[in-house]
Amino acid sequence: MRLRRGSGCVIFEVRLTKPPAPWRPGPYPVRLPRRAEAADRELRLTYFESRLQEVLYGTDGAPVRWHRQFATPVPLTGACVRGVEILRMPLVRDGLGLAVLHVDLTDPGSPGASPVPALERLSRLATASTPSGTGRDALQALLPAGTQLVESSTRARTLAHVTFEDRPAPVMSAPYTGWSPVDQWLWLLASACSEERFAPDPDEPAVRSGTVVFSADWRALVLREGAAFVGMTPDREDEGFHALAEAHVHSIYLDAVLIGVMQLYALNEVANAVASTPAGRLDADALASLEHRLMNVRRRLWFSHVTVRGKGNELLRQFQDQHALPALLDNIISELSDAARLVEAVTNRGVNAALGLLTILGLPIGIAFSSAAVWGEPHPRLFLISALAAVAGAVVVVAVVRPARQMLRALLRRGPR
Repeated sequence: MRLRRGSGCVIFEVRLTKPPAPWRPGPYPVRLPRRAEAADRELRLTYFESRLQEVLYGTDGAPVRWHRQFATPVPLTGACVRGVEILRMPLVRDGLGLAVLHVDLTDPGSPGASPVPALERLSRLATASTPSGTGRDALQALLPAGTQLVESSTRARTLAHVTFEDRPAPVMSAPYTGWSPVDQWLWLLASACSEERFAPDPDEPAVRSGTVVFSADWRALVLREGAAFVGMTPDREDEGFHALAEAHVHSIYLDAVLIGVMQLYALNEVANAVASTPAGRLDADALASLEHRLMNVRRRLWFSHVTVRGKGNELLRQFQDQHALPALLDNIISELSDAARLVEAVTNRGVNAALGLLTILGLPIGIAFSSAAVWGEPHPRLFLISALAAVAGAVVVVAVVRPARQMLRALLRRGPR
């Protein structure tokens, strides 16, 4: 078994304090085989719907994505970095963004070596368990000024693409003989994890539920933290079909996954905002702010149909399913609907209580002032006496009449916290 190609993308979380101005705006341009053009911003816009242009690529005057290509690939923990791109995420706070490394995973000196160990090391560079000086510093050095790597409790997301000079051969142990060689490679690459570190249940069909069939030449598997693309037919041409497939992985299919990642961050931020708002502080203004944030996410980001061409939609839907994003969106909508009913009920209760008190207390007040108008001559002292009598009558009514006390308590009650 000889690997013909092995490359991938590693997606890290970063914090942007300023735009990476020295870097060129736009996504990392991927060379297309047998074509003079590259898969740059203009070409990718012909693949994705125009409604996603702003979040994926920005506009001419306001870019949200920048890239840097290396003339000579930079070694990093057993892989070689071709280039880096930075994407500022919309609708999230604290200047959060994503850094994407485009890497070569195969070693020309060891064509039979598995790319899984290098992919696993790359995915763990920014985790809290990775000590400084073991590759994280080198990763930070690849980023532009004003972009800081964020230490994460989880591994980075990965995409991997491999092909073979002939056909894939089995690579996992005996319990997985029921899996095809392609499925074995898909699992190892999508999980970025060796069988020794984590062995999936070979009899659980859900393990491979994220499979996307492209054609007889290649297929993909999407898991929570990664995706893999494996060629199923021999790859014997430098500029053949599998070269084009590799270019698609590093461009449009990467962008489809990035859409899913941005949806994940934006929806989680709205969900956290809903959960952190105490019920006792929910009012019309707070509810309107939460609903406005959710509406922005839905209008700018929440789409499962992003293209009329290719398999980008299916890849995105598999990512959404792996992270239960449709269920998360339904939960947020349900919570906001319940909050709206609560706010409406509290508002109606307050209005009704105010109207009821006004009606009940209007009687002693009206009697006090009308009696003064009939029996006395207009005088400031008479007005003061009438006002005191009206207040005393109102206090007596509240003390004696039970419904009046209930309406006063309802008017003053602010609800549970």
